Amino acid sequence: MRVAIVDPASWSLAYDEPLAASLARAGCEVTLYCTRSAHGVESPAEVPGLKVDEWFYRPGYGLGVLPRRLGRAIRHPLDLSKLVRHLRTNADVVLVQWMPGRRVDARAWAQLAKDVPVLFTAHNAQERDKATDAELLQGFSAVIAHSDGGAATLREVGLTNVWRMTIGAYDQYARMPDPATLPADIPADAPLAVFAGLLRDYKGVDVLLDAWPAVVDRVPDARLIIAGRPVDVELPAVAPAGATILPRFVSEEELGWLLRRAQVCVLPYRKIDMSGVAVSALACGTPLVASDVGGLGEYAGRGALLVPPGDATALAEALIEVLGSPERQEELAREAREAVAEHYSWDGIAAQYVERLTQLVSGAAGA
Repeated sequence: MRVAIVDPASWSLAYDEPLAASLARAGCEVTLYCTRSAHGVESPAEVPGLKVDEWFYRPGYGLGVLPRRLGRAIRHPLDLSKLVRHLRTNADVVLVQWMPGRRVDARAWAQLAKDVPVLFTAHNAQERDKATDAELLQGFSAVIAHSDGGAATLREVGLTNVWRMTIGAYDQYARMPDPATLPADIPADAPLAVFAGLLRDYKGVDVLLDAWPAVVDRVPDARLIIAGRPVDVELPAVAPAGATILPRFVSEEELGWLLRRAQVCVLPYRKIDMSGVAVSALACGTPLVASDVGGLGEYAGRGALLVPPGDATALAEALIEVLGSPERQEELAREAREAVAEHYSWDGIAAQYVERLTQLVSGAAGA
């Protein structure tokens, strides 16, 4: 079976690459169509049956003199149109990850879906108020959600062919080498909590900052690193005691080091569907303290302590429970490692994909 995975702007390579590699190991011929990214997590290992084609936004059309965003906006429908024609005879099934052109993309994929099954992955089905647009998704052969709540949201807006498929553990962060320069100087014996990723209002950075002084009161040697580029949050001019704020882009190597070094990854989100940082931390055997929102509740018993969203007191108590007890840290870390092996294995997830995709392709061929 020839599987095309399409991520035009390379927005989710951390997801695309392990999925592509696992499908190739399962016997599919897989091509990942994307663009060159300065922030790609790693080139996929040499896996028979897997190719990466940087199809989108190659130099040409004389657009190089334009600002990057404008040049891509002009180039995108041209590249997409060519790809749709190419896939009509070069793919048995297409997995679309994002639609940068929204309506332009939706129309193009709906046309292709008349000839080849085309699925869309709704990575953020619950994350934002307008994340699910039923009109744009109606033309797909199926829509994939990564959580029970995400699947329910998609069905509530009228979509009928919804697949609930798990995100595998991003184990590339467990294997990644340390950065040449460590992002922060943390004492070797200090218990560390890490918050990493773009700093957005819905992620509850303010709740974490409110909770942190109570943590240091009870666990004086505890340390906190908040690392990521601020988008719509206001950060304090001076970090609270025991905390370090790195308000900048964090490289993949730095993220890997932070997650491996941490005793806990903290996710105080107000709303979310599923989190790539969560599955990256679990892959490193690092426990989570997370808000019980969206799909994060599904990590209960799998390396996570859950707290009500927006509750700084409950967040502080959960962090104290983990950071103040090496035994509790190891218990949760063991749960995380077991969950990665049993529930979040990419090869296990690929087997489920192959079974369902085979049925879909066979049904389309017989139609």
